Amino acid sequence: MVTGNRRLNMETKKISQEFEGCIDSVDLEEKTFWATLFDVTKPRYDLEETAEFDFSVFNVNDYKYIKEGYLFDWVIGEIVDQHNIPIRSFSEFSFQKRTRKEQATGRKKLVKAKKEAKRMVKVIENLFD
Repeated sequence: MVTGNRRLNMETKKISQEFEGCIDSVDLEEKTFWATLFDVTKPRYDLEETAEFDFSVFNVNDYKYIKEGYLFDWVIGEIVDQHNIPIRSFSEFSFQKRTRKEQATGRKKLVKAKKEAKRMVKVIENLFD
């Protein structure tokens, strides 16, 4: 965008990785928690990762959501300028403020999808045996 003779710096986010996390356990004394991560960028329901997080990566106002079973999103990427040149990296966390019923429904769907993925892998493996 040009205003007079001055060009405004246009920065945008370029997402390179996105995860959905489900909190498995919480250590209130150490202010850490463990979560199972599901890759949203390249979904594979047969793969999941576990990671440990420090409370400090979240906004203090969100500490009330750091409980077993709660879901969060983790987006990783770069801030780029108008020429797509990286300026800096970013990592953002946000909680999915869902009801427990919605969370349970989502988890059931995920379990079903995992089972179906495993079944399909076995079918494909049997084709090559």
